[in-house]
Amino acid sequence: MSSTGGTNGPSSENTDGAAPRALNGGTALLATLAMAQFMVVLDFTIVNVALPSIEHGLHVATTTLQWLVFGYAVTFGGFLLLGGRLADVFGRARLYRIGVCIFVLASISGGLAVEPRLLIASRAVQGLGAPMLSCCSSSTSSRATPAGSPDAATEPPRPIW
Repeated sequence: MSSTGGTNGPSSENTDGAAPRALNGGTALLATLAMAQFMVVLDFTIVNVALPSIEHGLHVATTTLQWLVFGYAVTFGGFLLLGGRLADVFGRARLYRIGVCIFVLASISGGLAVEPRLLIASRAVQGLGAPMLSCCSSSTSSRATPAGSPDAATEPPRPIW
């Protein structure tokens, strides 16, 4: 077989002469932070789509459905400043990991909820984890590239963890 083809796998040769491009640490960091921020913002709105199904599936009154929306929003807003302070005291990386764990475990708990009280409690706990994610994502992404650098607009961000 020749070295130019005939194999079913990917070729190790690069035809255009450029080196294969991989994600650098800064790009991966910003992608992770953006995904976390997207989850936090999406969680504010996505429950509104599911409200009719939740009402029929769990036989919930309309007044109880309001707590599904507001339970998350109130705890998120109430703990946003505390999340920022905790990030300053304990470190952004540590608080980010804790926030992810709280948010994911509360999401799983809410997804498995079979009664309205558990679902409302899960949403409130999500509202505790979300400010940790949001504060850490915002502050870490703003510090990933030094602002005073002359190439700050063009150079890739540096990971700080």
